[in-house]
Amino acid sequence: MVLSSSVRTERATQILPALTAFLEAAYRTHFERFLRAAVPRATNVFARMFRVQRRTLELALERSGRRYREAYGDDRPQWLIDNFDWDAALDLADESAISDSLRAFRAEIALAMASGGMQTLQELGSPLGLVFDLANPRAVQFLEKHGGELITNINNTTRKACHSLIEEGMREGWSYDVLAKALTARYEDFAVGKPQLHIRSRAHLIAVTEMANGYHEGSYQQGIHLQELGLNLEKVWITSGDDRVSEGCQENESVGYIPFGSEFPSGHLHPPRFPGCRCFYGTQRLVGEEAPAAVPPALMDGPQLRAYLKDERAAFAGERARLGAEEKAAKTDYRRAIEQNLSKKIREKHYQTYLERMQATFDHKGTWKKTVHEALRVANPQAFALKGMKKLGVKGERAQAFVQGILGIDGFDKKTLYFRMDAGRASYDGHGTIKLESADAVSVWVHEIGHWIEEINPKYSKNVRSFWRARKGTEVLQKLSVLEPGWVYGADEMSFKDKWLISYMGKKYPLSTEITSMGLEMLYSDPWKLISRDPEYFDMIMQGLRFVPLP
Repeated sequence: MVLSSSVRTERATQILPALTAFLEAAYRTHFERFLRAAVPRATNVFARMFRVQRRTLELALERSGRRYREAYGDDRPQWLIDNFDWDAALDLADESAISDSLRAFRAEIALAMASGGMQTLQELGSPLGLVFDLANPRAVQFLEKHGGELITNINNTTRKACHSLIEEGMREGWSYDVLAKALTARYEDFAVGKPQLHIRSRAHLIAVTEMANGYHEGSYQQGIHLQELGLNLEKVWITSGDDRVSEGCQENESVGYIPFGSEFPSGHLHPPRFPGCRCFYGTQRLVGEEAPAAVPPALMDGPQLRAYLKDERAAFAGERARLGAEEKAAKTDYRRAIEQNLSKKIREKHYQTYLERMQATFDHKGTWKKTVHEALRVANPQAFALKGMKKLGVKGERAQAFVQGILGIDGFDKKTLYFRMDAGRASYDGHGTIKLESADAVSVWVHEIGHWIEEINPKYSKNVRSFWRARKGTEVLQKLSVLEPGWVYGADEMSFKDKWLISYMGKKYPLSTEITSMGLEMLYSDPWKLISRDPEYFDMIMQGLRFVPLP
């Protein structure tokens, strides 16, 4: 049965509230899931900052009190209260934690921005290959400016609270020791606090507010970028919907969807409206807007892959910065434990934490490398065989799988490359056999397979030699031992300087090159180094081995 347009319109109108509620629930779920993971980490950043400041202030007050007593005894206690330079001590406390706190906070806020930006892309059905870029000028400016401003504002608020306490102590006639103890206790309250509703401490309040702000700022910046690409967007303010929602937030929600670049009635571009605000917002394309066509990495050429992987790396940047800051902080804590001659148990605890942070950083680098390798895989991988007198082994299997995944040009299916294990420098004999030692790494296997690839496909080999000649230009060949001092090369091994990452890449052969072998080796071991530092080389390898014919 075919429904009339009026009936379809009526039914669509009936389900619209339910659909809107569903979308808002989806926005809420992702936002709350992010906060559950991010807020505890950010809370620890600010709690650690307050504790470092507390300890610095405590030591300064103890030292000053001790010196005064040594000079004057206890005869003039009120004079010390009235004449002590409290601001100088508070300055010491402020400065003691600025550098580490700012670095750790920027790592967390970057991760929040990336999460919010990526969620906006998912909401809008954006093309594969477009991700939130933390390297864009707007994001960089926000991270640089907002991080410093936040720490300054936190310290100013702390200073006001301490001044109020000092004035109370002077007014009530507290002793120096009582006031000093009250001041340091206030810093501990900032770090731990007293549970109330959804906020547990000042550190927690800052974390909740700033993680929400970073998330929504990332979402907003991504929306602005999409509008610059041609999409027309609108946004809606969404409250938590309970009896604790403020009137200002209710008013923002009541206006419904508004143009993306407009301010809500409160004057805000996005939540939070105030510290501890629990609101969030959603984004949608205007009716009739189409998402840009998706291009999967398997069908991208070299320049497209570089752009895609640059965006992927930007998405990794926040987590990478956070892990790096945590590793550095753990290392600092461990060194301090040794310098202060703390107990063996405490030193071992700090050492274990440091090892865990190092491992987390290492694992994250491995995850990034796997992401790149996955993006390099082609849609039509070629399945060649790799055989020898001995079992192939794990290293050979990994090398074979990696090269097959990248290899998309014809001529390799059902072909066989042989290998033999023998002592000496790894090599390819030019007749379908590679020689390796059992200790050779996977990257060495990949390198030697690259030589075989140039031999099997004459058209590709011709294009590679043309690339070598174009890079050489009028340069004079030199001995590799001169270009790469410290490495052992034969007297007849020649190359030219050019802009190779490693001079061995330009080594001269009668009928072959090191272009493919060295390119594949670097793509396996350190792909981003080749992608970022020699894009021309990367493009040649990708366009030659994937599916795009070279000119």
